[in-house]
Amino acid sequence: MRISLLKTQAMKLTSNKEIIRKVYEEALNKRKMELFRDLVSDDFVGIRGGKGAPAFEEPVAQLFKAFPDIQWKIEEMMGEEDTVFVRWFWHGTQTGQFANFEATGNTVSIEGMAVYVLKDGKIINGRVLTDRLGFWQGLGVLPADIISASGKANVTKVGE
Repeated sequence: MRISLLKTQAMKLTSNKEIIRKVYEEALNKRKMELFRDLVSDDFVGIRGGKGAPAFEEPVAQLFKAFPDIQWKIEEMMGEEDTVFVRWFWHGTQTGQFANFEATGNTVSIEGMAVYVLKDGKIINGRVLTDRLGFWQGLGVLPADIISASGKANVTKVGE
């Protein structure tokens, strides 16, 4: 009985990881946004409070407008029970407006990670963390050397 339960849990985890891989490799990289309807639960709540697949798609659609060539590359994926962690890089060129910033033509490479929770084969929760400082520096919105730009030459670094 115990072996059967472990086997079932392992199969569920493998399936959950395949779902997350499909998000990146099919829905995002190949722009098959309609897949979100099959991959994201109606119970999912997005960063702006919306629900379901449209709420999952909303922040991504903004990236596509600003970075039409954006591509994600999964570097690492792990999971436990209903939770899947993924670490990725994305690479894209800003040819459209993003937030209040006109197109810069800059190519940006950003590292990020996400933790997804799945239920019944669909994403019910997702938390994404990205290198936002590196993102704004890559666009040229913020200087590469923040400390020098601050005009505070006497800043003490941690560990000194």
